[in-house]
Amino acid sequence: MIVMKPFGPYPDQWQWFHERDPIVMTSDTKGVAAYRDGNLVAVVALDHWTPNSVQIHIAVDDPLVFRYRFAEEVFEYAYNAGEKRDIIIGNTPSNNPKALKFNRHMGLTEVYRLKDVCGPGIDLVIQEMRRENCRWLKENATSESSAYRSGSDPADCTRDGLSEERTSHAA
Repeated sequence: MIVMKPFGPYPDQWQWFHERDPIVMTSDTKGVAAYRDGNLVAVVALDHWTPNSVQIHIAVDDPLVFRYRFAEEVFEYAYNAGEKRDIIIGNTPSNNPKALKFNRHMGLTEVYRLKDVCGPGIDLVIQEMRRENCRWLKENATSESSAYRSGSDPADCTRDGLSEERTSHAA
């Protein structure tokens, strides 16, 4: 069983996340955390909220959380918390091919590269996902673009907020 809870400035969540993605927490950092058998196994932190966009950071130890609707919860929250947003932004160093592949599999597309920003020869890859292209949103689900179609499970790729706690069981 997977339990999803709000991610915020809670010391246990922040320490776990920061060990995997050493971002600086800002005053607007919030998101979704997933627990399996009481252990934190995945966090999506969202920050730098604007009226039309938000930046996403992802850390996952147990990719099976995606079979428990974790992606759907994350993107519903990111696009619809408070006012509706149209763009999710990801910033990833070019020397992290696993994260870039995962982001692409989730639906983010590269829009720009800032040369040498993360170090000599290490670019900052800017990716985006627009609301109309997000297959994880109920409003975009169709028989051909649904997140449930064969081969779209992020858990397969990773092998190579919420206002309340939610419990999910495998579908």
